Amino acid sequence: KRPKARGDADARARVAPADLFALRELPNPNVVEMYGVASVDGELNVVMELAKASLAAGIRDGLGRNRLDAVRAARDVALGLDFLHQHGISHLGLHPENVLLADRSTVHCKLSDFGGGVAAATQRAAAGSRYAAPELLRDEADVQPTKCDAWSYGSVLLELLSGKAPWDELAPKELVARAASGVPPPPPPLPDAASVAAPELLDLASRCLTVDPAPRPQFNSSENVEAHLDHWLLKAAVAAPSTAPRDDRALDRAARAEAELAKVHKLLAEEQRKDSDAYARAWDDCVRGAEREAIDELKMASAELEETFAPPDGIVRQPVAIASAEELLARAGDASDAFHATLRPIVEEAGGTYKEGPLKLEDRIRAKANDDYDDDVARVVDVVRATGVFDDLVSCGQALAQLLALGRSGDLLIRRAKDRINRPVENSGYRDVLVNVEIAGFVGELQLSLARLLEVKGSAHRIYNLTRALGGNAGLLEALDDGSRIENDDEDARRAAATKAAREEEEEEARRQREEEVRRAAKGAEVDRADKDGW
Repeated sequence: KRPKARGDADARARVAPADLFALRELPNPNVVEMYGVASVDGELNVVMELAKASLAAGIRDGLGRNRLDAVRAARDVALGLDFLHQHGISHLGLHPENVLLADRSTVHCKLSDFGGGVAAATQRAAAGSRYAAPELLRDEADVQPTKCDAWSYGSVLLELLSGKAPWDELAPKELVARAASGVPPPPPPLPDAASVAAPELLDLASRCLTVDPAPRPQFNSSENVEAHLDHWLLKAAVAAPSTAPRDDRALDRAARAEAELAKVHKLLAEEQRKDSDAYARAWDDCVRGAEREAIDELKMASAELEETFAPPDGIVRQPVAIASAEELLARAGDASDAFHATLRPIVEEAGGTYKEGPLKLEDRIRAKANDDYDDDVARVVDVVRATGVFDDLVSCGQALAQLLALGRSGDLLIRRAKDRINRPVENSGYRDVLVNVEIAGFVGELQLSLARLLEVKGSAHRIYNLTRALGGNAGLLEALDDGSRIENDDEDARRAAATKAAREEEEEEARRQREEEVRRAAKGAEVDRADKDGW
């Protein structure tokens, strides 16, 4: 891609500052990959991955008229902004043409053309950008770039929902004059929320489109914008029509629940596939430049761990009978210190960083036991957990080799190992090794992975964690029941109401036109009489 020339060569260079290319070391599912830069005839060219289309093209094709697709697109863009802002980069050029669709079969949005700086953003605004914040149009001092991104995000949401760009009725010159006066773009004509595919996004859009930048949301964990979008995505997935022909009203509650959980699992698989390119890029970064011997040793140690410590029946459980999640958590607390004291030296002596994880919450234990183990809480073996993080393949391989040696000698009671280095997680491509170790009469879990892989903020992880936080399969549908499942039953009614409202509006407009024609005809007749009388 060749950035448009704006001003002098220095201004053009700011379109792709060097810090943007540091993002190549931090691949993200919602940011387009940049391969490098080249100067051709004095013009800066940025080499990026090829996308299928832009969000603008998707909107023209009706993407925003599907609730699940609209929420998915809104969430992808928010996650991309969150990632950029976390790394000190503001987009300052967000609009539907700069949001790319990596896949048209399942909506997957990636941000592109970011980081031009406030000066370039102000120039775009002065030219009549329909997505620029008012403070950019007024060329104010002390502009907050992340707040400008929030305004642009709200503008993109409005176009996504309505199919119309903000201020599309105004010419660029009128737009600049209106915005400079501090008047926000009016929302598109949405007489009823029922006519919008994803009405939950309207409030978020209105929060972004405030003339005062202060109330606009921040795209980070502190304001939970992304957390709300995670929840809305789950609800939209559950409420989505089934692809199989069926009469929802004829299904009993159990069958409905099973069908809706299948939609959640489908959503998770789709989000994992969206993460796969980022994980593939991260793994390529890990092995690039590494010695062939180091790669082979890592893979061999991972495979040998799994083969050596595979349980005969494939099942791992706590060594003593456990009656309840409460009892399991109490035993975990007693064993936690010994667990970490034993495993920390193995990780750190190999050159890794040892990170203690929090004890799994009691309700999460119940949910996992219910969903995965037929309520057998003794099979939940990740209540005490830790992560070994390694910067390179050599140190990770050394830690695996040490675990293998200690396990074979009997100095460490390894109950199971999962090799996800040679067999990455299905769909997503994430790689690690999971080792279940019994220490102090309790089985916990140690994850060993590479820092580059752990830096990928996977979309699927967010959805998976949310389903667990809502209570797993047992509590998920109940938590979403405040408007998701009933929407399958009343979708026809809502659409019928919207159609009726539109028809009534058309009839009212036709009535007004008829009255206006009668009024004009009467006035014309009066003029004719007056002319005759005057003659």
